[in-house]
Amino acid sequence: MKKITHLVLLNLSLISFFAASAQTTAISKMTSTGTGFEEQLSALLQGSADHFESLKGEKIKPTEFKSKVALDGAVSTRVTYTIAREVFVIASFGYFDKEADAYKKYKDIIEQVSDAKKPITMVKMEEIINSETKDQPWIQFGGDCVMTVTMLKLLKIGKDFSTSDQWLVKLKIQ
Repeated sequence: MKKITHLVLLNLSLISFFAASAQTTAISKMTSTGTGFEEQLSALLQGSADHFESLKGEKIKPTEFKSKVALDGAVSTRVTYTIAREVFVIASFGYFDKEADAYKKYKDIIEQVSDAKKPITMVKMEEIINSETKDQPWIQFGGDCVMTVTMLKLLKIGKDFSTSDQWLVKLKIQ
């Protein structure tokens, strides 16, 4: 009985190893061009299985790394760690001086995410809107992955200390 238990555990360990290895290989083959938004989003979502370790590229700051997979249309895609040991991927689609331009980008990203085939089952939740933000979340069915497209209103301060509104559009996976 002991030999069978050890054999089963060894087989399960090997299966897990090869599955993780295949995922890392697939992610490492991804590039920021030529694969398309859907495949890139898929790779980013698959990265949540290992807390995005397989996506960590060049170090930007002690708690921030360029992602090995860049999302088409994003200005930057990075893996970030917080003091509370949370880890997530953020793809920033830029800052906009006009709310209408930011809203168009926000809706475009939501449409792309909605249309994309995903490697894990994600449930689109109700959009959350308040005076400063718009959020479109998806949660993993039966898991703990959360993906959110956000349009955030910011205060832009000029060199002469004048102020104006500015909007940031981003996609976050945690």
